Amino acid sequence: NGRPIFAKGANWVPCDVAVGTVNASRYAALLEAAREANMNMVRVWGGGVYEHDAFYESCDELGLLVWQEFMFACVAPHDDDAEWLDDIRAEATDQVRRLRSHACLALWCGNNEIEALAMMNGAGLTRSPGARIFNEVLPEVVAAEDGVLGYVPTSPMLGNGSDQADRHNWDVWHGIAAAANRDISFDAMAKMFAVGVDLDVDSPEGQAKARSMSADQYLADASRFPSEFGLRSMPARPTLAHWIDEEHLVVGDPQITARNRDRLGPTNKIELAASTVAGRVASLDDLIDFSQLTQAEGLKLGCEHFRRRWPSCAGALIWQLDDCWPAPTWSLIDHAGRGKGALAYAKRFYAPVATSFARDNQGAVSLWVVNDTAETVDDVLTVRLSRLAGADAWSEEVAIAAPPASSTCVASWVAVDVEAGADCALLVASASGRIPNNRLFFVPPKDLQRGEPKVNATFAETDGRVAVTVETDAYALFVHVIADDPAVRFDDNYFDLEAGATRTVTSLGKTSIDELSVRWL
Repeated sequence: NGRPIFAKGANWVPCDVAVGTVNASRYAALLEAAREANMNMVRVWGGGVYEHDAFYESCDELGLLVWQEFMFACVAPHDDDAEWLDDIRAEATDQVRRLRSHACLALWCGNNEIEALAMMNGAGLTRSPGARIFNEVLPEVVAAEDGVLGYVPTSPMLGNGSDQADRHNWDVWHGIAAAANRDISFDAMAKMFAVGVDLDVDSPEGQAKARSMSADQYLADASRFPSEFGLRSMPARPTLAHWIDEEHLVVGDPQITARNRDRLGPTNKIELAASTVAGRVASLDDLIDFSQLTQAEGLKLGCEHFRRRWPSCAGALIWQLDDCWPAPTWSLIDHAGRGKGALAYAKRFYAPVATSFARDNQGAVSLWVVNDTAETVDDVLTVRLSRLAGADAWSEEVAIAAPPASSTCVASWVAVDVEAGADCALLVASASGRIPNNRLFFVPPKDLQRGEPKVNATFAETDGRVAVTVETDAYALFVHVIADDPAVRFDDNYFDLEAGATRTVTSLGKTSIDELSVRWL
C-alpha cells in the first residue's frame, strides 16, 4: 500500500508429492499457520507447480504476498528452438492471465537458481543459460499481460555472493565455507562431503563438519534479500509413526534413513549439526527434539540479524514453509501439518515489533528493537542478567520510542558488565507485553549450567479446548505440547520456562487431555 516493508516469510513447495490430492482446506491451514507466525510473504518456488486458484485466494484473504516464479529450476533449458519458445510463451501467458488479478501477487521471477548454478559450474560463462526465455520471452509476457508487477529473470540475482542483492545462503547448512579452511586436509574434506555415508561425530572430520554448519555464519551475510536459507530437522514422532512401523522408529533404521534426500554430504548431517547445539543424539526422541531445537535456534539467529539490518536488508524467506513428504527436511511444518519448533520461534522473531541481542567480537552486547508497524511504539523494556538457578545478577529498564518502519539500537553493555557465562542468560521483556520476550545465551544450549528441569503439567478441558499449565523447578528449554491430531495448534509453544515460573497455553482447536503430551529439554 505504498510503503516499504520487510518481507518476512518462507518458501512454498508443493505440499504433497501427489499434487492432485491437495484441496482448498489444506492450502488454507498451511497458509493460516504462516500468517499466525507473522509472515507476510511466500515464495512459490520454480521447481514446484503453478498452484491451484484456492492457494492464491487464501493468500488474498490472509494478506500474504506471493513471489511467483515460472516453473524453471536448477537445470539449464535450451532456448534455440522456436516451437519450444512458443510453447513457453503460451504457458506463461495462460498463467499470467490466470493470476494477475490476485491482490497477493508481488513479483514475477523467471526461474530458480539456473544462472547461479551455471556461474558456479561454468568457468568463463559468457551467456546466461536460457537467456531468450528469461530475458526476452517471459518479461515480454509479463509486460503485455500484467503491466503492473515487476519481473526479475532469476533467483538469486547478480550471482550469489554474501554482499549481493537476492541471495540463497546454503553456506551454513552444507558447510560450504569449510572448503576454504586451510587447516583441513584434502582427505578430511573429502569425507566431510562424501555422499551416502555417516561421519563419526567424535572424529576430526565429523567435528569439523559440525563446526562448518554453525548458524553463526548467518551473521556474516550482508545480502539485501536472502530469499533461501534453511536448516534441516526431523518431523514430529506422530508424523513418523503414521508411516513407519513401531519397531523401526529407531535412529539409523533404514525406514528413517531412506527418507533423507539431502545428498550433499554425509547422511547424518542432522546429528552432526545438533551435536554442537543441543547435544549428542542417543534416541529417536533426541534426534527429533535436538534437531528441531538446532533448526529453531539457528533460524532465530539468522532472521534477527537480517531484521536488524533494515533497511539495508529488506527481506528473509526461510527454506521452507511446508513439506511434500514425511521426512527430515528444512520445513517449518511437517507433512502431517504439525508445526515444528522453528514455526513457533518464527511467530516471535517475525513479530511486528521485536527485540534481539547482538554480540561483537569483544563480548559487548547491544539490544535492538525492530518496528514494522506504521506507528511509533512507546514501551519500557526490562533487561535482566539472570542466573539460570533463579537469581538476577542485575536488571535495568530501557524506555523506547521505536519509530515506524525502523531498526534501532536502544541499549548496549560492555563485556565486563555482561558477565557472560554458562550459568546465566540475558533476558528482555516489555512492560506492555506487546513485544515477545527474548533472551541471549553465552554458550550453546547443550553447555548451559542450569540443573535438570522437572516440568510438571496440569490440564483443564473446557468446551473441547484444553489449557495446559506447566511449571518447572529449573530453567527448561523448548517446552512444548504435542497433540495426536496434527490440526490442533496452540496459542504458544516451544518456549523457555525459568525456574519457579508457570505458563499456560491453550489449544486453538478441539482436542482432549488424553491426546496431549508435554516435552522439554
